[in-house]
Amino acid sequence: MRDTTLPERHKHFESAIDPFVADLQRFIHSMTRDTELTKDVLAETFYKAYRNFDALREISAIKSWLFTIARREFYEMRQKTTRTEFLTDESEEEFTDSAPQPDQRADIFFLHEALERLPAKQKEALLLFEVYGFSLAEIQEMQQDSLSAVKQRLKRGREKLAQMLGAEEALSE
Repeated sequence: MRDTTLPERHKHFESAIDPFVADLQRFIHSMTRDTELTKDVLAETFYKAYRNFDALREISAIKSWLFTIARREFYEMRQKTTRTEFLTDESEEEFTDSAPQPDQRADIFFLHEALERLPAKQKEALLLFEVYGFSLAEIQEMQQDSLSAVKQRLKRGREKLAQMLGAEEALSE
């Protein structure tokens, strides 16, 4: 890739990240709960990914690589700012793929509320695994913890969510 021209590099980068942009944006927004901060984290993520694109050894690992960069960038920005901002109805609607039915809106609201009450790493592990389809190994690498720690976070996070949402019996499989 180092022998390509700049326009070719841009085109290759854009085509490589394009399938993951929407999921990445929703993932970042689920952590920030702020439209402007989401844009900032996303921009920094793309900047760092583009700057280091030549260092990516396996193009098949780009999804995990992008989410890892975004996660790190979010935590760096969060350390810089300590204020808490809450999700507004307008910003939530901005990132939904399709409008939920009226009876689903309450469920979505309660799920968001319950997710916000989980510890950060549990919430992150649940979102990465259940919503964005990352493997346990990929999450382990992103969170830089043991596989058993990731599994435990998922288990405890599911249990806490079920308890908060009143669905404990649904977990007994």
